[in-house]
Amino acid sequence: MGHYWFATAYIIMYIFSPFLTKAMRMMDQRTHRKLIFLLLIPLCFAKSIIPYDVTLDDLGTSFVWFLVLFIIAGYIRIYGIKFFEKKINAYMAYILSAFGILVYRYMAASLNNLFPEFYLYNKVTNYNFVLVLTGSIGLFYIFKNAKFKDNFITRYLALIAPFTFGVYLFHEHITIRYTWIVMLRVGNVFGKYRILHMILVVLAIFTLGILIDVIRTLLFNLFRKLIIFALKIYYGNREIMDYLIFGVAATVVNWIAYIGCAYCFLIVFMKKGATTTEMTANVIAWIAAVLFAYWTNRNFVFRSTITGFAARLREFWQFVAARIFSFLVELVMFFVMIHILKMNDIVSKLIVGIVVIILNYIFSKLWVFKDNKA
Repeated sequence: MGHYWFATAYIIMYIFSPFLTKAMRMMDQRTHRKLIFLLLIPLCFAKSIIPYDVTLDDLGTSFVWFLVLFIIAGYIRIYGIKFFEKKINAYMAYILSAFGILVYRYMAASLNNLFPEFYLYNKVTNYNFVLVLTGSIGLFYIFKNAKFKDNFITRYLALIAPFTFGVYLFHEHITIRYTWIVMLRVGNVFGKYRILHMILVVLAIFTLGILIDVIRTLLFNLFRKLIIFALKIYYGNREIMDYLIFGVAATVVNWIAYIGCAYCFLIVFMKKGATTTEMTANVIAWIAAVLFAYWTNRNFVFRSTITGFAARLREFWQFVAARIFSFLVELVMFFVMIHILKMNDIVSKLIVGIVVIILNYIFSKLWVFKDNKA
């Protein structure tokens, strides 16, 4: 399932969890127990007994095994397992399972030397191996009802707990999954410093993963605050913001229409690059932009409620007249700034554009869409 198999399997399990929960609540205890047993036969018991590599065995790393574990957890939550309710039994289950894994692995190493075709040595550490399952249930019951005092350690653990997933994402990332092992010489330090080296490596990776996730959380929180701030500004000035947004959209429509006409459609009938072709394309683009602007301003910005063909036609021609007037103002201002005031054309275009935007808004607000009643 890829290098992030755990997260992938967990997410899929999470998606299916409501349906499984509903199903478990509808079945009785006996049916629930039978379901678990039937699922464990092919997915756990068989692979734990058969001394060969089972082709369909996913080693407990797929969402299928996670779904089985969810069903087992559901049984524990609803009915519990009386045997494990006693702490001593839970401890014994965990200890004996761990000891059994060690013994099994030692025996498997010997058997694999005698029977190379056997697949035993690594099987015992698979997540769906029966001793791993029993040990996990025992360990769960050990801490099932555990209560911890409020102190520095528990507060510290509660503080870093939300960021521990970052450790997994960091050290399992495909680009550094094996790099950090080489860089930190994991498995290459022997002698009296071996244990100390292992502890330091674990602490280093854990700390770095926590720090990375803390930074990610801070950035996400900052991004969330910026979005909230932007939404407050938007909803506090919705009409103006909608006008600006659709104004940008109208500009995009203008450019698309111009490029489409000047470089695709009109060159079929007119000469490419000719002044007449460019002027015609510009006129068509302006018409397209005005039509788009009228539609968006009427329906999404000023939300005109005027009905009737005559009234809507009058509204439309008022809008067009206002845009023609602002266009003429744009031409005059642009000419004056460039040829009389000798200003930079880019600066002039920017200033004129701002003036035109304000003019168009004033015309639309105070004249075109002033009366929004039918």
